[in-house]
Amino acid sequence: MGSVAKRECVRGSRCVRRDPQTGQPEALSRYNKDDFCPGCQREHRGAYVSSDNPRWIGAVAQSLEASSHIKASLWDLFALDRRNGGPGKRHELGEVISRLDAGKLTKLRDWLDENREQAIERYGDDAWLAVRVNVGLSALLKSLPPKTQLLPEAKDSLPLQISAFRANGKVWDLNVPIRAALLKRSRRFPRERIRAALLGMKRSSYQRMEGRMEQLGFSLDKISADDLLHIVRGEKRGPRPRSEE
Repeated sequence: MGSVAKRECVRGSRCVRRDPQTGQPEALSRYNKDDFCPGCQREHRGAYVSSDNPRWIGAVAQSLEASSHIKASLWDLFALDRRNGGPGKRHELGEVISRLDAGKLTKLRDWLDENREQAIERYGDDAWLAVRVNVGLSALLKSLPPKTQLLPEAKDSLPLQISAFRANGKVWDLNVPIRAALLKRSRRFPRERIRAALLGMKRSSYQRMEGRMEQLGFSLDKISADDLLHIVRGEKRGPRPRSEE
């Protein structure tokens, strides 16, 4: 009688119980019907493909696994690079999101909202914010009809109503760079001071924001949540000094 092949946690090098010396993932007992070891099951409960979890998670996992040989969990979104795209290219997180339709992105957005506190505890509020805005913005853009005209006739007429917020309550209106780009594209508002006034900004503040937009190569055809945050905040993404918290 042949020996039964040894089963290991499919999380591989990301297994929470991997051997610290060999790096091998935990071996699965014959009683474990799951592909995740007990430790990874607890760590990723409700966030990976299993008979107990919603089917849409499979689509997200498949997109995550397209660039990795390790079975994915929704929590892996926070490990993706958000700065390696460059002008005209998507970053790693953007590539994963681009493979999902509006329905899957909406469900993922809701999952991120439901697990906000846990995500911030694990990865920090900046990481949660970046993933949430990328997913939320993509869900909104993909749900719009193909010929939707995004002309800012009034402050609240833009179909994209996006805000970013920190755990301490600070809020940024991420619509501003989008409105600015739409105003600049429109021939009806050729003067800089008029565009600034329509956005409710001082001309000097508008000029600084427009400078950041040009520096980043901001385009309505390639919107990055990290770029929006940088343009609005006027600072580079990353950990903030403790004194500013």
